[in-house]
Amino acid sequence: MAFCLLFLLFLTYCVFNFYVLIVCFFTAYGFLLVVFVVSYFLMFDFCFWCFKRSRIWVLISFGSN
Repeated sequence: MAFCLLFLLFLTYCVFNFYVLIVCFFTAYGFLLVVFVVSYFLMFDFCFWCFKRSRIWVLISFGSN
C-alpha cells in the first residue's frame, strides 16, 4: 500500500514537473513572440512615419489630388 502511494506521488511529481516545463516553455515562447511582434509593428510604424515625412509621400499625395 505504501509502495502504491509512493509510486502515485512519484508519478504525480513527474507529470507535474512535465506540465510546469511545458507551461514555462510556452510562456517563454509566447513572451518572445509578443516581443518580436511588437518590435516589428513599431519598426513598421516608424518606417511608415519616416516614409510619410519624406518627399516621396508628398509627391504621391499631391499627385493623387
